[in-house]
Amino acid sequence: MSAGDDSRNPETHVAEQDVDALISKLASGEERIFDVGFYLILRATDPLSLTARRDRMMATLRNLFVVARPTTLEHARPFVPSCPRHVMNSCGPLR
Repeated sequence: MSAGDDSRNPETHVAEQDVDALISKLASGEERIFDVGFYLILRATDPLSLTARRDRMMATLRNLFVVARPTTLEHARPFVPSCPRHVMNSCGPLR
């Protein structure tokens, strides 16, 4: 859209100005972007309930603009050593 276009949504215009300002700050080093990773553990009594719970959680995270990737039990072995001791004890041994 051109700068003289008055038919724009005011919220979109303000958001565009915010993005432009952020890009300038990022380029100059005044602002920084960082990446954060975390795990969420979902539990359920059966696979169908777990799938439904996972789908609800993924939808909630997407609404918060969080990039989420589901993992499976095969990812547990490398994950468990990073857990605090009390969490490892409550999870029980991995088979």
